[in-house]
Amino acid sequence: MVNAVPAGIYAREFFENIGIWKSIKSNVANSPNVRAALSFVSRGDLEYGVVYKSDAVADKRVKVIYNLDPNLYTKVQYPITVLNEKKYTIRIYDFLKGKKAAQIFKKWGFIVKSD
Repeated sequence: MVNAVPAGIYAREFFENIGIWKSIKSNVANSPNVRAALSFVSRGDLEYGVVYKSDAVADKRVKVIYNLDPNLYTKVQYPITVLNEKKYTIRIYDFLKGKKAAQIFKKWGFIVKSD
């Protein structure tokens, strides 16, 4: 859904910014979420789809053929913060900010930025 779900909004914004949205919008198949869009492509119902890379790499039946230029749509971010000082909270936070977690995030298609 190019007006309702984040991935659809980002995709539409990208297509508008490269100047092709008006010519392709009548051929866009909306889906309720990214996983549904991925499923359409994975099953062969659609030839192409726009999904998060982290979802695409999880499905071996699809191939990433193009990465959208992140300068041409609103940046997708997943912030993290500490809400308490409990020992386990701090341990999880430290793990998520560490090198091992960064490797895992990268494996699954995320771009990891350090502070």
